[in-house]
Amino acid sequence: MRDLFYDLVRRNGMAVSIYLMLAVSIWVFLLIILPQLTMLDYSFRFNLPPAKIGGPEDVYTLEQYRYFFQGSGASDGINTLDIGILFKTLLSAVFVTIFDLIICYPVAFVLAKSSTGAKARLLVLALIVPYWINEILRAFAFRILFGATGVINETGMGIGLWDTP
Repeated sequence: MRDLFYDLVRRNGMAVSIYLMLAVSIWVFLLIILPQLTMLDYSFRFNLPPAKIGGPEDVYTLEQYRYFFQGSGASDGINTLDIGILFKTLLSAVFVTIFDLIICYPVAFVLAKSSTGAKARLLVLALIVPYWINEILRAFAFRILFGATGVINETGMGIGLWDTP
């Protein structure tokens, strides 16, 4: 681990290395760890309206987990629907992980061992482009909604809120 840090400093300088490590640490904390801890905290509380959160009714309880495993409690059985969905989700996650490993390890090996120049850049681009799809679809959806001939603009003109796009 120490060699990795020294290599990072050697290639980028101390200031850039500290900035990169700090930026990644803040990113991971704010976008991964903090939301997970918040979800864990909410899982031990009743589902209250925002006005009652922090009040006397906002107590920690295992009721959410009891409901997850036992359902409403009327039949005194297990909640087969939610538990079945959990197992299907976990099974899907295992298959997706295996599928990703089968595809990504050979590509990573080719990138690391044999690709140079334009071929390496094209392989990296081929790996990155699928992650852009979500952003591209969102951009087109916003254009459809908010464009000059978009749904929101046409509706606003139709009900008389404004006259021109």
